[in-house]
Amino acid sequence: MLKIKLPIQFDDGKAMYDAVLAIIHKHSPVLSKMVHDNHEYNPFSIELPDIVNVIGLEIEPFFKNLNGIEILRDVSYKDLLNKKYDNVTILVQFNNTTFSRKGYDTPIPDPNHILQSLKDRWNQLFPDKIDIKIPFHGENTREYTVIKFLNIHSATQKIADYRPYTVFYGKVGFKFYGDEAYVQKANILFRFAEFAGVGLKRQMGMGVTKILAKGDAKTNDDRSRERNVHAACDAAGI
Repeated sequence: MLKIKLPIQFDDGKAMYDAVLAIIHKHSPVLSKMVHDNHEYNPFSIELPDIVNVIGLEIEPFFKNLNGIEILRDVSYKDLLNKKYDNVTILVQFNNTTFSRKGYDTPIPDPNHILQSLKDRWNQLFPDKIDIKIPFHGENTREYTVIKFLNIHSATQKIADYRPYTVFYGKVGFKFYGDEAYVQKANILFRFAEFAGVGLKRQMGMGVTKILAKGDAKTNDDRSRERNVHAACDAAGI
């Protein structure tokens, strides 16, 4: 995965999207057409005015060899996948983020919706899949993510001639509850979000996501208490 800086700046997401698509088209018209025609295929995201996050393995070489660009970050998805994470809290900055539910914009952060979106995109792009379980609404489970801090505002975002979107921006603090496997996978996906973005129109500059702080890891005592509680619940049939 690459985070690159282009030599020119854009003030509209659609114009920047077209420029990135032109770079891909120069190397592979087939991939360019897939990006344009298949809304499920999202191998890059952008951050106005000049940052491109390249996450599709098949298009990385196009940008690594591009003249005039500056590579700000170069991280293999396997680096994220194989590193050990046990932070149970994380503070995230969102910018112009929205989701669509039944045709309507939802400018409200939903941890499950965010994780599901990131999981789907990861599994679309990479051969090593993440199988984190996302609980359905109302499900009684020990593995889940909650919002512990919220400071967001709503706004209207307009891109070129597309309809206006109702979006949110600001800081959200999340806490992960569950076993070590759940905490590990949730951490991976939020770090992936810094490249992939979150929500609608990521390829046109919306949904930019940045981690501001990674919370304290669990102590051994915390893990021990949690395992004891889980064991007691299991024994009691709870």
